[in-house]
Amino acid sequence: MERTMTCRDGVLAGLVALSLAIPLDAAASDVYARIAATGAASAAGEHMTVKSTYSDNLSSSERSEYSLGKGLSLDAAVGVALSPGVSGEVSVGYLYGLETLSESSMTLSGSTSIDKGSVSGRMLRLQPAIVIRSQLAKTTMYGRFGVLFGLATALTHEEETEAGVVTVAEAELTGGFALGFTGAVGVELAVGDRIDLFAEAAYVGVSYQPTSASLVKYTENGADKLGSLTTRKKETEFQDSVTTDTSAQPNEGVAKLSPMVRIPFSNVGVGLGVKFRF
Repeated sequence: MERTMTCRDGVLAGLVALSLAIPLDAAASDVYARIAATGAASAAGEHMTVKSTYSDNLSSSERSEYSLGKGLSLDAAVGVALSPGVSGEVSVGYLYGLETLSESSMTLSGSTSIDKGSVSGRMLRLQPAIVIRSQLAKTTMYGRFGVLFGLATALTHEEETEAGVVTVAEAELTGGFALGFTGAVGVELAVGDRIDLFAEAAYVGVSYQPTSASLVKYTENGADKLGSLTTRKKETEFQDSVTTDTSAQPNEGVAKLSPMVRIPFSNVGVGLGVKFRF
């Protein structure tokens, strides 16, 4: 079966090609540390409805690709030379994701309800990697490839206005861990005997499957109503397989069961940072 190249495939192919073009003849410091800040855009995401309108005679909707990986990440890493031009590295980072917004409105028999929502993500990341370098005078080209282990949280916010009542609900999706891969190509510029500045283009391919969701806020016209909800309305447990008996009344005293969901966190970004050689 013929397979169409995706945006993710293209990014990975470009990173691999650039890294293979780097000759392995560079001598690097035995040990180094680096810190970086990366601004990233969504990549290889899923589709969601971001705007919809329904009325008695007309309906319309707009869908867009999204990933909770868009935002700002801060990373700190330590590395050690394994051989000339090749280093092993371990980094710890934190992604602060930006919100993806959605809006829908429904008008039936002259009555209108408006629903506004957002979803965002956070992820603590551990990333072991191999770095390939080639030094030219004060400039060093490099490619970095590794795996990613992450602890993530997805946050949802929903505001509904209907018949003069404004309802606000916020939930957190937690549990489980994320497993993915990373790749980057960049250039380092020596600005001192032991200090380099660097810039890089990076790709992260990862998705996340939470094991539970909890409603953390529920208000009506500003009044807290969270305590009045049953456990079933506040808690959700995600499972690989769910069987529901539609003939029986649901138990409101236990968490609702729901099929597993996969949340995209992939991104592509540009990073800037400082490297210290020891």
